[in-house]
Amino acid sequence: MIVIQRTNDPTARAIVPGGVSFAGLASELGLNAREGARWASCETLDLTTLDPDAPLERETTFEIPNVVFLAWFGEWGRLGKKYMRWASNARRLRSLGYDVVSFDNDRYQRDKAELARFDFFERLERCSREKALYALYMMGHGSQDAIGSLNPRFFWNRTLGPQWQVSYTRVARAVGATSRDLSIQDALNYQLGALVVQACASENPGARELVSSGGRFWGAAGIYVPRPLDLGGVISRS
Repeated sequence: MIVIQRTNDPTARAIVPGGVSFAGLASELGLNAREGARWASCETLDLTTLDPDAPLERETTFEIPNVVFLAWFGEWGRLGKKYMRWASNARRLRSLGYDVVSFDNDRYQRDKAELARFDFFERLERCSREKALYALYMMGHGSQDAIGSLNPRFFWNRTLGPQWQVSYTRVARAVGATSRDLSIQDALNYQLGALVVQACASENPGARELVSSGGRFWGAAGIYVPRPLDLGGVISRS
């Protein structure tokens, strides 16, 4: 039996018994076994040469990603966060042992879109580069290719922070984006174990491409009507 020890640190410990493969651990987490060297660490094994399908000879401990990255692009400020259970979901995830890293677009002035974009990518890239990023949760306006909003004139748009979009993948970039603009895919060194996107048209191939085929995904087809989710129940696998 694989034992996962989550203690609110950026990485968690996975104790895998002998006879179980690394692929078995990846399946338990919903991560891609072939990308194992990018998201796991081990003091006793070289993950760059390890056959993920071969049973381990003895009990082995791995360091695995444990960060759930919450990104708020939502509306109505504190009222919106309260309705969507933003803070309570963060507490729920921490109670399960995850480390929660957050990005709040409301904290930036309306004319500081570039600063907000820089901070979003800097945090996301760092978590992935350090083999800490396990899951990503985002909420806001959305389209088939991106999350965020570029049009503050819509009468229903009550986004408090700057108006900007971020594309899911390199291929499907947001309207108006250039080849120099990063996508979420550019910031990831490996596919995610879980992805939740509460935005219009977030049930799309680009968003799904960010998460492993064995991971957990939640998106909305067509127009999304905001409603609270239990992120702990959606994201947690163990």
